[in-house]
Amino acid sequence: MPGRAGALDSGASDAVLDLLLQVNAEGVAVVLVTHDPRVAARAQRLLVLADGQLCAHVDLGPFVPDELDARTRAVTDALDQHR
Repeated sequence: MPGRAGALDSGASDAVLDLLLQVNAEGVAVVLVTHDPRVAARAQRLLVLADGQLCAHVDLGPFVPDELDARTRAVTDALDQHR
């Protein structure tokens, strides 16, 4: 599903992300590229790239909506280590 979802309002953006989580749970690999930590926090695995190099790998595990704030902090911490 190539394309941009950044221009969507928050409700539509959440619906797209929920759909991606659903198809991933059905066995489809999803690669999502974002600069938004709250979007990245919904992923199971975070790969951080800087200057064309892989500099961090964070296993976030399955997404649980109630853990979004804690997951967002984990993503932000991983990004801050490599800025």
